[in-house]
Amino acid sequence: MTEFYETTTYLVGAGVGVFFIVAFVLFKSFFKIEQGHLGVITTFGAAQFENEELRRLKTLEPGLHVKWPWQKFREFSMMERSADLTSHTGAFLAITEDGTTLKLESKLRIQPVRENLYAYLFEMRDPVNHIQEIFKCQLRHEVANIKGSYDTIRKQRHQLNQRLAKISEEYIGTRYGIQFNAVDITDILPPEELARALNAVQNAQADAETGYSRAEAESDRSITSAKQAVEIASNRAMAAETEITTLGDILKGLKDEGVLEAYLKRRQDEVYTASKMSFVQRNKEIVQ
Repeated sequence: MTEFYETTTYLVGAGVGVFFIVAFVLFKSFFKIEQGHLGVITTFGAAQFENEELRRLKTLEPGLHVKWPWQKFREFSMMERSADLTSHTGAFLAITEDGTTLKLESKLRIQPVRENLYAYLFEMRDPVNHIQEIFKCQLRHEVANIKGSYDTIRKQRHQLNQRLAKISEEYIGTRYGIQFNAVDITDILPPEELARALNAVQNAQADAETGYSRAEAESDRSITSAKQAVEIASNRAMAAETEITTLGDILKGLKDEGVLEAYLKRRQDEVYTASKMSFVQRNKEIVQ
């Protein structure tokens, strides 16, 4: 009975061990590659080649794959990516022909080349960083050879991008397993002294434009007020002219009727009477 128990225990233990070994082997043997990615298998560090003479790697497409447990697989993206040339401290610097130091912000749009993945994956520890440093040198060289001021360089930013792309295509190509889809200089910033001067000029220009607008508005208001005053004076003059003309017509009519002298004598008496009454009333007020 004891011998049977020991045998059963041994078989159960062996079965459990075999199960875990099989599970471990299966776990290490199957792997999945996501869409937009490729994979390569290495055996004890050695890559598998599709064409060893051309150093073209054997690649695995997206999906579920199997390998030996002692083999390793490496998955990598084939999609375009953006590599920022600026460092962790910000934009990198470039010196122009006249000695002005500019801050440049630039990005590379790069993508792995399937035909030269060996250089991309195995010949360099960090190929993207290597490419970034190459482009920094090229960009500094191009900026230093541009004849003109900071404003000229900013205006030639598009041409500078094109020249960099052409240089990359002619002299670098796919040597490092990476192709360049575009070079984008996103901004060219002046040195701090020049930036302060430009800001001062812009502020002065803004203040001048504001002052001009205010002066123009005040001038418009003054012109409008003057026009209104002239119109009022003109209306008053026209009214006085009409009144004088009407009065002249009336007096002429009285003269034609032969009663003008009598009318004037009556009006004179009315004025004298009103004057005497005013004089007497004024004297009474003074006496009181």
